[in-house]
Amino acid sequence: MFVVIFVVALLHYMAYGHHISQLRAEEHARMLQHVANDIGRTLDFYQTLADKMAAQPAIIDLLQFSHREKVQQWANRMQSLMPESIGFMLFDMNGRVLGVESELRLSEQCLLDVQRRFNNQPTGHPPVHYRIEKLAHYDIVSPVLLDGEKIGLLFVSFSLQTIRNLLNEFAMDNHRYRVTTSEGYDVAFNGQIDSGRGLQVYSQPVENSDWTIELAVINTDNRGLLTSVFVTGLLTFTLISLVLYFSMKRISRVVIADFEILSRIMKNIREGEFDPDKVRNVSLKEARDVLGFIKNTARELNSYQQKLKHEGSTDELTGLANRRILNAEIEHYIENSRQFSNKYLVILDLDYFKQINDSYGHDVGDHVLKLLSEILMKHARKGDVCARSGGDEFILLLDDYTADQVNAWYKRISNDMLREVLRFNTENELDIRFGVSAGVTPIRGDDNKSTVLKRADEALYRVKAQGRGSIEFV
Repeated sequence: MFVVIFVVALLHYMAYGHHISQLRAEEHARMLQHVANDIGRTLDFYQTLADKMAAQPAIIDLLQFSHREKVQQWANRMQSLMPESIGFMLFDMNGRVLGVESELRLSEQCLLDVQRRFNNQPTGHPPVHYRIEKLAHYDIVSPVLLDGEKIGLLFVSFSLQTIRNLLNEFAMDNHRYRVTTSEGYDVAFNGQIDSGRGLQVYSQPVENSDWTIELAVINTDNRGLLTSVFVTGLLTFTLISLVLYFSMKRISRVVIADFEILSRIMKNIREGEFDPDKVRNVSLKEARDVLGFIKNTARELNSYQQKLKHEGSTDELTGLANRRILNAEIEHYIENSRQFSNKYLVILDLDYFKQINDSYGHDVGDHVLKLLSEILMKHARKGDVCARSGGDEFILLLDDYTADQVNAWYKRISNDMLREVLRFNTENELDIRFGVSAGVTPIRGDDNKSTVLKRADEALYRVKAQGRGSIEFV
């Protein structure tokens, strides 16, 4: 009999280990897809921004009528508005640079790529230039059209730090991300990926580019957990079998009845339907002892499952919903908006938050994030969703609001935040200063997650471009 019990426990151990490995592989693939999508959206955002700038009449006038000093003034002004950029340039149809070349951050590689474009030769998508590490960047190019004919090119270079910062938002102790070009150059990474360290490596192409992103997961040692599962299973099956064995010698009918009850309990535990308060009493003392053990074990398992569920759905620092829950709620809001309107998505962040971390440390920065989270929850209605999407960026889903009510909500958030930070400054003799910026867009029935987030991102960018500390609707 012991051999049978051992074999059953061993099979349970093997099945459980395989199930854990499979779940982790699926989760890692979903995480990698999510990061790849975020990078693709970032590239698409900058390309869309460049296309809109190239369509402005002011750009056409600069190409046709302006001196290079005026073009240089425009380039300097645009770069000051977008600190993540390396440089702005205009080229005429002869491939000449408009502006003061000595003041432009224009590398030889950039000029070669532009000439390839004029000659209809292939280039990277987007091209990456890295010979000067501190100026490593990728280029976004958009044609300037007049009456449907191309009269020049708008050329914008963005620092690779924009991609590296994005990867840092998803950094975890046992995860390593790396983004590479089609030529094998590392665009961004957070930790070395060494195949000799027993890593599991996943790869995914990045949309809107010829880049590839890799996720390397350092295998964690699960032997302790699996051994506990094996021993627990072995003990459980041993105790149940012994109780049934001795009980069957006493009263066959009672033993069979008790066995049926215990069997149903085990099935309910396995299927997640176990309710300790609805368990029928067994007749034999031995069976009651086993039943008590099973109840305690089931309660502990349920407690662990609830804890894991909570940790998997909330942001560790603020207690707000995390990205996984947010993504599901966005889809839910879009589905409901086909019947009920007045739903909004808000992207909200703290202006100059990096300066707080740099000047006062991450503990103070974390405290500010917690203050904002508490204020958001304080003013949330039933049905609203508050989530932290990463860093100092928060995403809110507002249900049954008018535009005026959204404005009033934003003012309450900003005023409460200002009041709490002033109090914190007074108590700690600090001088923290920042603003709260918000980009808002209505959720429509024909939206998908990417379109609604893209509009809200655009609204937030307008706020930043107009001076920060306000709200903008798109």
